[in-house]
Amino acid sequence: MTTRSPNTSNRRDELRESDRPFVRLNLAITADGKIATANRAISSFGSKHDLKRLYQLRHRADAILCGATTINAENADLGPAPGKPAYPPSAGSRLPLRVIASGRGHLNPEARLFQRAYGPIVILTTRRISAARRRRLESLAHTVKVCGAREIDFVSALRWLRSKWNVRELLCEGGSQVNGALLAADLVDEINLTLCPWIVGGRTAPTLADGHGVPDLAHASHWRLEQARRRADELFLTYRRLRQQTGLPTTD
Repeated sequence: MTTRSPNTSNRRDELRESDRPFVRLNLAITADGKIATANRAISSFGSKHDLKRLYQLRHRADAILCGATTINAENADLGPAPGKPAYPPSAGSRLPLRVIASGRGHLNPEARLFQRAYGPIVILTTRRISAARRRRLESLAHTVKVCGAREIDFVSALRWLRSKWNVRELLCEGGSQVNGALLAADLVDEINLTLCPWIVGGRTAPTLADGHGVPDLAHASHWRLEQARRRADELFLTYRRLRQQTGLPTTD
């Protein structure tokens, strides 16, 4: 079942003209809209088909963005699919930049992220990071970039990633705080959702985007369903942001 295919020609124009990357979110949610259980324990409830889709999106990206909480909880390395080479197969290609967001730099220095020789690691942080923690992370990562006083300024951070690293397509893998911040700043262009056949419940269980939210529907962002595909008991959905005259243009 497919509603429509993304207009790749228009997307190429978007990437050329914008001063920031094209941003897509990817995440699996339960049938009741949760990304984790009420105790916020992160578990992989998507199928092998969901995992395959994740690796496909990583392969397309110039950079992968993830919050430190998710990295610490999952011990993720943001690398390629198993069996893929750890280094670019040719001089004309490279593995995606690995971008970690952490306002205070709370990253486990023993994390698998720092043990895998995949794409360079960039850490986005704020002036709340301690000098000692910053020095430690600078010894592990390629760059520690301060982007804001108390909260990460994702607008300037994404512009920096575009100008400094030529990041044209950025894949965000959560968590909900990072998703919420990007959505609140109207920086997300595409959302890839895997709707999984689970119900977890819980008032405190995180959803796609945490944060303050909007006061009413009139302030909500508007999205168009680009593609819907069923595989066994999962639905794979792709939404594109509908904008008027601000940000990246739509694919109309």
